[in-house]
Order: sequence, then structure tokens, then C-alpha cells
Amino acid sequence: MSRSPFSPEERARIAQEYLDGKGSSYKIARKYGIHNDTVRQWAQRYAEQGILAFERGNGNTKYSKEFKTECVKLYLTGRMSLNEIVAEYNISNHSVLLCWIKKYTSNKELEDYDPHREVYMAEARRHDKKGIAGDAVQVLML
Repeated sequence: MSRSPFSPEERARIAQEYLDGKGSSYKIARKYGIHNDTVRQWAQRYAEQGILAFERGNGNTKYSKEFKTECVKLYLTGRMSLNEIVAEYNISNHSVLLCWIKKYTSNKELEDYDPHREVYMAEARRHDKKGIAGDAVQVLML
């Protein structure tokens, strides 16, 4: 997922503009060159969490399987809408929640997510490849 070109302060200002009734989501979206759904999502998140809704973290967010399951069940039981869950639980994007719902309804297990694991695995693979290539060179030199 790409980062927004808007700073947290700019997103808060746009959200507040919509919440203050200074224009429809379509009008404000056109003004800033974004989708009207984005304006509504930002406004909802801003109303729930204030400026903290837009603060950028250092990389991907950790989500436990229990947390994912709880959010999915809130949606599937109709207790909260997709956008309400994303706003209230500070999930990075509605597409993240949609992915969890798809997995859950396909009877696939939701797993804990540790964003650093992939980095370590990729690094380990690079070292393995270097080791194999180095061994092959030494064999050829003999």
C-alpha cells in the first residue's frame, strides 16, 4: 500500500472541512484530487481518534489473530460497518479488513502477523544463496 501524499495535518484539515459541512465529500474530493470515499473515511477516523488517526508508524502494524477475528466478527454480525471498525480500531486501511473477512469466510485461519519476520526470512534466503554460490565457485576452482 502506498503512502498518502498528504501529511497528517493536511488530512486532518480536509477531514475537518467535511465535518464542518463546508462541502460535500464530492466537492471536497474534487478540490484536493482525491476520491470522495477517502474524504468520508478520513472524516470518520478523525472524528474517532483526532490527529492520531493519521500518524504514520514505522512500517507495518502487528495484528494478532484474536484481534483480526474480533474485527471480522463485529462486521459479520452487523454490529459495526467496515468503515466504523477501521476507524475505531485504527486499522491501516479498509482493504486490510476486507482481506481478513475473505480469509475468515473461506474457512482459512487468520494468523498473527509479525511484520519483521519477512525481512528476516528474505535476509536468510540471501545468505543461503550466497553460501550455495560460494560453495559452487570453490568446487569449480578445485
